[in-house]
Amino acid sequence: VFVLFTDVAAFIFILSSTVLSVITQGVVSRLQFAIDQDNLPHKRKLGYYSRLFFIPDHAKELRLSSVSSLISKDMDATVVKMETNIKARSRKQIVLGFLVDFCFSRFIIDGLFIGYLVVKTVVFNQFSYGNMIALFTSAAMITDSLQELGKTIPEFQKLALYVNKIRGFLAVKPRITAPAEPKSLPQGEWELEIRHVSFAYPRLEGSNL
Repeated sequence: VFVLFTDVAAFIFILSSTVLSVITQGVVSRLQFAIDQDNLPHKRKLGYYSRLFFIPDHAKELRLSSVSSLISKDMDATVVKMETNIKARSRKQIVLGFLVDFCFSRFIIDGLFIGYLVVKTVVFNQFSYGNMIALFTSAAMITDSLQELGKTIPEFQKLALYVNKIRGFLAVKPRITAPAEPKSLPQGEWELEIRHVSFAYPRLEGSNL
């Protein structure tokens, strides 16, 4: 480990691998946050429709009316919108994920760094073969540990985005405010009267209510 940090090139390999991975993972987290925010209203709509279809109280109304076909079409359109939101950013996520998992991790350490060690050992005879293997093993362990630690940084950034969204929501001032002199409700019993109200299923004759 001491040799790793006294060798400038080895230190650059480890530092570049870690920093590039952390930065790229932060971008991936922000992309995922944007996808989640865009799809959140659609997920709520699908959840509401699912409750309508599976709650026994609504099953009869859905079977006897044409609203079930309208809901099915709206659900299909909602799923298409969610897929469109995911596809709009999925390519960037795939490319950035490949950079993190391969280019900034395996390629730099398992490729470039081990090539550097081989040249230093075979060509310049600065390291023995045992030291070369020890240096590579130490560098891989240090890089893996730093990258695992670096994965938590984008997660904190993602949580910070949610916190900022909540703060923005709490900072919104309500349009309807309480009057300066509010009036109290009248005392006593109240009556609610409904006239000329009826209900009927579209496929049945006569009123049901």
